[in-house]
Amino acid sequence: MKHITSNITRWFYMLLAVPALTACLVCCSESSHIGPEIEPEKPDDNHDTDYPMSFAASDNDGAVTRATYTDLTTDFMVSTYKSYGSGNTLVMDKYKVNYKQDGWNNILKWDYTVVDGQYIKYWDYSNFPYRFHAIAPCPTDKTGFVLTATELKIPAGSDNINYQTCKNGTPTNDADPKYYIAQVQRNKTAENTDKDIISDEDINRNNGNELNRIVTMVFHRLTSKIRFGIYSTSPWTTANKLYITDLKIKVASDKFLTNATGFECTSNTGSFRDNGSFLGTTKKDDHPVLLQYDGTVGTEENDLSKFQGQSSAFFLECKNGLRQLPQKDVYLTVSFNLKNADGTPYKTYTDIPVKWDDVNPLLTWKAGYLYTYYLVINNIDEKLEISFTATLTPWENISGSLSTDLEK
Repeated sequence: MKHITSNITRWFYMLLAVPALTACLVCCSESSHIGPEIEPEKPDDNHDTDYPMSFAASDNDGAVTRATYTDLTTDFMVSTYKSYGSGNTLVMDKYKVNYKQDGWNNILKWDYTVVDGQYIKYWDYSNFPYRFHAIAPCPTDKTGFVLTATELKIPAGSDNINYQTCKNGTPTNDADPKYYIAQVQRNKTAENTDKDIISDEDINRNNGNELNRIVTMVFHRLTSKIRFGIYSTSPWTTANKLYITDLKIKVASDKFLTNATGFECTSNTGSFRDNGSFLGTTKKDDHPVLLQYDGTVGTEENDLSKFQGQSSAFFLECKNGLRQLPQKDVYLTVSFNLKNADGTPYKTYTDIPVKWDDVNPLLTWKAGYLYTYYLVINNIDEKLEISFTATLTPWENISGSLSTDLEK
């Protein structure tokens, strides 16, 4: 009964002071402590402040050119360490943080105190930096999952990470992989910075510099995305229109990674994502077709004269791109026909290497990025030539926040 009353009291004081969440932001910390002092529920939990840690989160919907944020509506699992890099003192050991939605008060809540064996944790100002490692969503069964100061493991068989293909605008394997990961460190410096370890960027700059402020958790995908566009750089002076047909982009290298069921990184204080490896992998030697576009002569969407310049590129009915597993030394080829308006052949290309920089035919895909490969058609009225160019942009991240004002 005492525990229940304590919880009710905590939530009462929180609701008095925590502002409603917006679509992208979470509650902000206050500098004053309102209400009665509440001791940690675990007597041996050393701390030197009365500022407890609590959790909130938001999500990135993964636009292909820049991040736009929506609410993350899942729980997650977090391990927290203080004195990171020197003592690595464990504060939270794979805590489950439950997601709750209070539509009446327009509040999103992430609560870990109602889970058996989990206790309120307070900031310890004398033992920075703090490191937060997280997996979202929290696994139903934590058996085999590892989340320590230097290790992360999503055991083989717990996820289904598939590559995607696309045929005439219809992609395969629509279901996203289940798990995302995050690593954030809070440093006690002049600016008390937060560092996203995976992206190696300072984050959380808009919430002041109090040590007990919100900790923004940016969760990262373990996969990449690729897409293909086509355009012309030559002025279209001929009256004849050309149409793309029978286009296929296929893998020409062996041991192409198509599936994994887990992920791990061991003995590492840097990015788990960039230094880890997949588990339960499947590789193909049969040179799968990633993108097929049959095309139709006479349709406006397939009229090459409309695709003048990169900003007007045609993405072959697959603008959002195709999810792939990060890997190196991928060799892709493209084959396609250009046809006149009457359907007669104009030019045929077969197994042209897809290049990153118009020189290197071996491609590398890193997790968290969208790779766009452009097929550029030049000199339409003279000797027709093709070349390649490419761009790289951040793809999808998922972000969350840790607030520190559960009881204020």
